[in-house]
Amino acid sequence: MTRTSYRVPRQPGTLNATLAQREQAQSAQFEDQRRYNLLRIMVPAILILATLALPTALYSDLSGSGIFSFTSSTAHNGVVLIGTLIALIALRRHRLTLASLAFFAGVSGVIVLVLLSDTVFPGTLALGALPDFSLLLVLVVLASLLGGRWLIVVTTVATSALTFTILTWVPHDAAFQHYADQNGGGGALYTIPIALQVALGALTFAMLAVIRRTQAQLSTVRAAYEHERALDRLKNQFITSINHELRTPLMSVKGYLVLAREFGKSGIYPEQDRMFTRGLRAMQHVEHLVESILDVRRLEADVITLNLAPVPMREVITQALDLIDPREVGQEERAVHLHVPEELQVMADRNHLCQVLVNLLSNACKYSAPATPIEITAEVQPAPAASAGRKKHETSGKPMVEITVRDYGLGIPPAQIPLLFQRFMRLERDIASTTKGTGLGLALCRSYVEAMGGTIHVTSSGVAGEGSIFSFTLPLAEAREAAPADKLAAASGA
Repeated sequence: MTRTSYRVPRQPGTLNATLAQREQAQSAQFEDQRRYNLLRIMVPAILILATLALPTALYSDLSGSGIFSFTSSTAHNGVVLIGTLIALIALRRHRLTLASLAFFAGVSGVIVLVLLSDTVFPGTLALGALPDFSLLLVLVVLASLLGGRWLIVVTTVATSALTFTILTWVPHDAAFQHYADQNGGGGALYTIPIALQVALGALTFAMLAVIRRTQAQLSTVRAAYEHERALDRLKNQFITSINHELRTPLMSVKGYLVLAREFGKSGIYPEQDRMFTRGLRAMQHVEHLVESILDVRRLEADVITLNLAPVPMREVITQALDLIDPREVGQEERAVHLHVPEELQVMADRNHLCQVLVNLLSNACKYSAPATPIEITAEVQPAPAASAGRKKHETSGKPMVEITVRDYGLGIPPAQIPLLFQRFMRLERDIASTTKGTGLGLALCRSYVEAMGGTIHVTSSGVAGEGSIFSFTLPLAEAREAAPADKLAAASGA
């Protein structure tokens, strides 16, 4: 027999991961809501302005150079109209990313066309066209409102590169050249617009970082508050459950003792002995409940002592069935279908494995109709692939046995399945029902199975009548008659 001590992973790691997920979800929700509120105002406003300006642009271009030129006001209006229309349609369908990109592309397109119309298309760069470069600052601000840090960086670099390219490669007119000659080569004509764009990009980048940090802190506080409320609900639920679970057997013990005293005074000793027997059973129930709570305390101490040895699965399943409270089975006969090879053995702690099976079978009885069957299967699974992160207590490179307990009861809503293996957790429907429970059984099952080197999970559609399938794995042990693994696999498949 192998005696080992296994340190159970603490719950706070899981809770921290849950809190981090909540924080990320809340941050993403806040960001989406912020962008939606901005787009809901800006998109209709720009669309109305572009629509109102379209007749004037058409009239001006028809009487001038035409509407099919890149320098025409109609082309400029068309670009912003197309972008804002796409953004409006995407916004109505709550596709925020597409709406943001379409709106940004529409506004960027019209600003770049206006800039090129005044600087590049005429063939020479006039000194009076320099204020047009300030329009590029709008793009930097818009990038900070609709996008993230990368969009700000890309927009700032793109606007600065466009400004430098136009100022460098487009021929200057006489006034521009004269100003440059009079002012030391015109270096200020480069540095001022580019410096403004870079400075505004850096400022918006820093402001966005501060906003995101503040938003993350608020999300952390909100997630922690919600988690605290959830813990408070769990505490109240636990107190209610424990109060109910303790009060019922204690009141029974009190009643049995009163009756035993009365029977003793009357000399009815057989009835007195029967009352003492019932009172003893009630006290055993209280003892079992207290032991479950103490098991949780042991888990919180992080140490479970295991006596690992080959355990015959069929034998321990039969033992667990004998330990099920008859009151949970119901008045009608319940069929239990056992599909477990006689020679199949697992490497486990017998007492802990029996407790896992008792908890799973007890739940299957409590949450399914008495006439419905319960199926128990055990099959040899292929050897798991070895991994560098495998813990010391886990068996590497050896076949595993999957044990499955299936019922045909109420089932479990898929959204609530992740909550099942948490301590003191019960489904809301079970709290409101007369079904007894403390919310400790499945948490203990998870800890025991993981301590013995396996995993446990549940599958359920949540549809009443389809029930639930609880499955857990344990390492395969050598058979009593040294039967090879392939023989066991063939037997389990049969």
